[in-house]
Formats: sequence, structure tokens, C-alpha cells
Amino acid sequence: MSGSFGSRNDMISDKFNAVAKIKIFTEMVQREKKNMKINGKFSVNPKSLVYHPLKPTQLDPVQLQKQLDAPDDSSTMDPELTKKIADSRKTPQEKNKWPITSSERIGWLWKEGVKEHKDDKRWKKPLASCEETKYAKAYVMSMGKSPYAAQ
Repeated sequence: MSGSFGSRNDMISDKFNAVAKIKIFTEMVQREKKNMKINGKFSVNPKSLVYHPLKPTQLDPVQLQKQLDAPDDSSTMDPELTKKIADSRKTPQEKNKWPITSSERIGWLWKEGVKEHKDDKRWKKPLASCEETKYAKAYVMSMGKSPYAAQ
């Protein structure tokens, strides 16, 4: 495979036998691992958490009842994780002041619309039905067809 791009093994000369190539490759990987430093802060995405319950044999019912009866103490859980879970349950209106995507614009101010709809109900006065319309509706309900339909 010499002369073409490929794996790291291809960088090792063809003069070495297979065992020597593996030994050289192992040393290269170990040298890289030693110099590798993991920098960065890792976090948990609460939307992708998968909860696995304990097996029945791993669960102590007395201890579980004590935990359930104890007052809600957040000291047992990481405060950063607690905050992330609480933030993930917020609505978009609670997270941001303005809509971020164009699809969020539709319905962003739904609370104001509900309030206005309730306020406008007092002005809505539907027209009353006349006697003929009431008779036609009653006829359709009882006979299953319009009084003006052809026989």
C-alpha cells in the first residue's frame, strides 16, 4: 500500500514485518494518548436522558420510602443538572423575550389573544333565528331531510 493515502500503518515503512509494524503503531498511539489533554466542559442534555429503573433485587423498599417521605432536598442532586432540567421544562416564551425561529412567531403572543377573545365576547351578539328557520331545523332533525328536498 505504499505510495497511496491510507491509514497510519501505511506511513510505516514496508521494510518491517507485521509484528514490528504493530509495535510501532502501538507506540505511536501511546505517545499521542500521553500528550492528549481533554479540555472542555461537558454537560448533560436533559432531552436525551434515558432513565433506567433499578431491578427489583437492587431496590430496598424501606430506604425508598424514607427518600420519598423526606422533604424535597436538592442537595442530593447536582445543582447544575437540576437547573438544566428545570430550564428544559420552560416554554419558549419563558426562555426568550422574542421568537427565535419564524415558526415560533405564529402563536408567540397566544396569551394576549386569549385575553382579547374573552374581552370581545361581550360585544358578540349573534342574530336570532326567525320562525321559518327554526321550523326547518326542527323538520331536518326529526325527518332527516330538508322540507324543500324533492320526494
